[in-house]
Amino acid sequence: MIIFSHIRKNKNNHLCWLLFAVLAFAGNSVVCRLALYSEHIDPISFTSLRLSSGAVVLFLLAYFKQDQSHLVSNVIKPKHWFSTACLCLYAFLFAYAYLQLPSGTGALILFASVQLTLLLFSFLAGQKFARNEWIGMGLATIGMLLVTLPNSQSADLGYVFLMALAGIAWGGYTLVGRASQMPIFDSKVSFMLSVPVAMAVFAMVMLLTDSVSWQSIGIGYALISGVLCSGLGYYVWYKVLPAISASQTIAAQLSVPVVAAIGGLLFIGEPITLLFILACAFVSAGVYLVFLRI
Repeated sequence: MIIFSHIRKNKNNHLCWLLFAVLAFAGNSVVCRLALYSEHIDPISFTSLRLSSGAVVLFLLAYFKQDQSHLVSNVIKPKHWFSTACLCLYAFLFAYAYLQLPSGTGALILFASVQLTLLLFSFLAGQKFARNEWIGMGLATIGMLLVTLPNSQSADLGYVFLMALAGIAWGGYTLVGRASQMPIFDSKVSFMLSVPVAMAVFAMVMLLTDSVSWQSIGIGYALISGVLCSGLGYYVWYKVLPAISASQTIAAQLSVPVVAAIGGLLFIGEPITLLFILACAFVSAGVYLVFLRI
């Protein structure tokens, strides 16, 4: 546990931890797709285990590190219920979308939806966009449209829609974290509050349907997603965030879909198409224009 104390203090290490966070976020897409594509586990069970194990990791990290978040662990505010709802909605939709979508495609749709949601919120809040920012939003939207072309059949478009909704939900969760002075604490609370929600959904589905099933390898994938990619990944991300520049933050976020696509190619055999590369280029250029305001 002592090693995490060096994330913000040692400037030579923070890029390594940033790389870990990127791999964790991309790993969520690959692991989820691998578990569901191979039918090792159902989406409800996967998500329930992911949220529960993530909550345990965040709680233990806060407890053993004695972070400020641990000292105020009994404080639950209305924003935590909102972020919990967003977290649960994102996690369940994310899993269902990966029943069909390739790893890289799903990550790109998720990422673009999150960024467009944040931009829309800023616009509705009264922020005036410069011409470059409007161009950036247009490019990102074109990238979103390009990535849906291989999924133009009605059945596949349904999964695209699910992932886009997951991105909107994650955008809401991100808004809470962005405004927070203690994002690790807020993440811990949201994950802990999500556990009874996930368990209730799991119990209801198990009682009313026969769609709940899992294998030991599927449970392993869900625990990897919850422990490493979610709990530990979010903790490292929020620890390293104050130590990196805005351009490094944007570059890390832009790399997630690409890393997920490479992971899908290596572990699942999903091809990286020219259309996906073009979509990544449009989304990346669009977000770059918006957030760096060139």
